Amino acid sequence: MADAYTVVCAKQQAFLKTTMKITNEMLQSAIAKAIELGVLPRRGHPEDIATNAEIMHEVLLAALEQASKERDAPEPGPSYRKQQG
Repeated sequence: MADAYTVVCAKQQAFLKTTMKITNEMLQSAIAKAIELGVLPRRGHPEDIATNAEIMHEVLLAALEQASKERDAPEPGPSYRKQQG
């Protein structure tokens, strides 16, 4: 039987897959930029290329998840703005 953490992770992954779609164009653009910046190698073995695509997919999911959290966060109230000003 799976532990609670595994169940939560599986549910979160299922949620992300249904709510945040990463298109092939998004993935290809991210990989191209990572290669341009030297994060990923320009040449690689086919299995490395597939692994890099999987890793980049996870990176994009994490970015989209954070963007969703920030978008859904409530606006700071007046007392917060006074503290910052």
